[in-house]
Amino acid sequence: MLITHATVCPHWLGPLDQAMPENGILRCPWHGYRFDMRTGESADGRGYRLAGAPRVAVDPVTGEASLVRCSRPRSGKKTVSKPSSGRKAQT
Repeated sequence: MLITHATVCPHWLGPLDQAMPENGILRCPWHGYRFDMRTGESADGRGYRLAGAPRVAVDPVTGEASLVRCSRPRSGKKTVSKPSSGRKAQT
């Protein structure tokens, strides 16, 4: 099984690429926040969640893994959500 995950802790941007997994859990070396490697969810109840992992494609013939690029909006404009209050969004 191939598991990918974000390499930055959402708490204070600690370096998760330096964290050694233990029983499927990553522990941030800075403040001890723990995350389930498979789901990205908090494993210690603190409510943080890892950012979405990069998508990885594995070639079925060679077994080579590669990152899948995300498509961007063609217009180049930022996408802004409308606030729930009905007010116009500021950019």
